Amino acid sequence: KEGVYALVDFHMLDPGDPNYNTERAKVFFEHMSKKHASKGNIIYEICNEPNNKQYEVTWPMIKNYADQIVPIIRNNDPQSIIIVGTPEHASRPDLVIGNKLAFENIMYTMHFYAADNWQSNHQGRRMGYVSKAIENGIPVFVTEFGTQDGWGDGANDFVMSAKWLKFMEERKISWCNWNYSDSPLTGAAWKTGTCPNGPWTDDNLKEAGKWIRTQLSTPTDNWTGKHLPWNWEYNLVSGTGNGTTLNATSAVQVSESKKDAPGFLPYPSIGTARTVVAANAGAGFSLANAVLTLGASNGAAPNKFSLYDIAGSSTLVNLSFKLSFNNSTQGTAILAIGGGDGNLFKANDAYSNSKQDGVFTAIRFLVGSSSSNAQYRYLDGTSYVHRSHDVDVFPRTGDLNFEVYCNNTGNPRVYKKDGVDYTLLAASFHMYVNGTQVKFGGSANITSTGELLPYMPIDAFMVSGGSSVGNTLNFSVSNIKLKSLIGN
Repeated sequence: KEGVYALVDFHMLDPGDPNYNTERAKVFFEHMSKKHASKGNIIYEICNEPNNKQYEVTWPMIKNYADQIVPIIRNNDPQSIIIVGTPEHASRPDLVIGNKLAFENIMYTMHFYAADNWQSNHQGRRMGYVSKAIENGIPVFVTEFGTQDGWGDGANDFVMSAKWLKFMEERKISWCNWNYSDSPLTGAAWKTGTCPNGPWTDDNLKEAGKWIRTQLSTPTDNWTGKHLPWNWEYNLVSGTGNGTTLNATSAVQVSESKKDAPGFLPYPSIGTARTVVAANAGAGFSLANAVLTLGASNGAAPNKFSLYDIAGSSTLVNLSFKLSFNNSTQGTAILAIGGGDGNLFKANDAYSNSKQDGVFTAIRFLVGSSSSNAQYRYLDGTSYVHRSHDVDVFPRTGDLNFEVYCNNTGNPRVYKKDGVDYTLLAASFHMYVNGTQVKFGGSANITSTGELLPYMPIDAFMVSGGSSVGNTLNFSVSNIKLKSLIGN
């Protein structure tokens, strides 16, 4: 009557194995599919959040249950969408790859809660599971998500929630938000006491309710079958920062700048800009004419500039920027690209040769007296090292215009540059400087480091000092742009 879909969901939190309640499920879905088949707006979710509460519940176990329930619904409602839960509280659609159900109109679940962080790169891992599933032909429906923790309570993480919504938009994933109630939990849309009589006004919505209402009221989703292009640019002349210099002192200085909390730098339209000035560094930061200059620093205590949490980015991106070594003398500069969940981008940690979560790739520039030699970070057995196959790759003077094309998926992907198609191998990147493709050992295919988990979006960028002879190296960065190649 109201034009709303009804998602009919059969819960199973304890013991977590859908086979435990198969007989009851048969009775339930026989009744529901007979009663509602003619309405056309019923979606059946036959096992909500299978889990390992009492024993391990695998995808073959869930599939065994689904093979018994789906025919019952199909007998009464042949065209309906049926959604099947996946292991680990409906978070592993990737485990279905190669073993899908043999029925039409079947989708598989993904659930997430934006503030959960109970393992390294928790949210990025889950995005990776979804990306991998979709790339392998598994249709995914996010039938439940919240802007807080997995209990539907605690502080809201609207930044991560926004990243997830952009992620789902780009991949055409339908979603439902939890929950439409007035329970005391922060995840409930309404203030306690609102139900059942209202009033149904914005004043009675909790913060989570206001946020999700905005997402539903002003959708950016494009369901025409063609991905929307997504492009992001960091505007260093926006006038939203609070300074033009950040000088070195005897203490470490950190400044973060984002839309709701401006800092030293102009804040990005999406994400966070961060600067770190090392204690007793030879110099700090200066900003002039849309160019950010990093002063001298050393490897143990570097000056760092990073951008991260760029919601809307993807696993296949083009990063472009301008770098200049400002005619300064010898030293080392570091460029890192990866995912914002990685500590390197969000903390004061120095870049090192030990494993650093979230790094997709890193380039080290050895700036000499007349040239700059670029070395890329690669995986060698159990350690991360540098190797240079070419020398004097870049000049030391003048502007260096970089373009880096990155593929963090498990399959080759094609991108177009200047009207020509190029193939990026899985987990690899191509790099161009001043329009010329950079090759190492004669090959343009440069492998990623493996520190950013496969299928996680690339949404972070960092430049940092490495070492400086006599504290004299300084370099500048500007014209930073990030483009998702999905949809462009």
